[in-house]
Amino acid sequence: MTAGERGFERISWAEMLTPRRHELGLTQRQLGEAAGLSQQAVSYIERGASVPRVTTMVRIARALGTTIEALFPTEATPRGDGGPGGGVG
Repeated sequence: MTAGERGFERISWAEMLTPRRHELGLTQRQLGEAAGLSQQAVSYIERGASVPRVTTMVRIARALGTTIEALFPTEATPRGDGGPGGGVG
């Protein structure tokens, strides 16, 4: 049984990356320059078309002023409104 079949959505590291970049007002090119990557590489990673090596993840996280752990979701996100009695337990 997959996480989706249990009522949870899988959130990828790439999905956490883009909002953080936007919070900082960075373009893909600016993030790439700060992390030693091309704009195209950042685009591939953000779209989930490429999975970066851990060392690259560290460079990206540092460029975003955070840690890999902060960008990795630690738990699956329950589907629904997330309110009390949301079926998680």
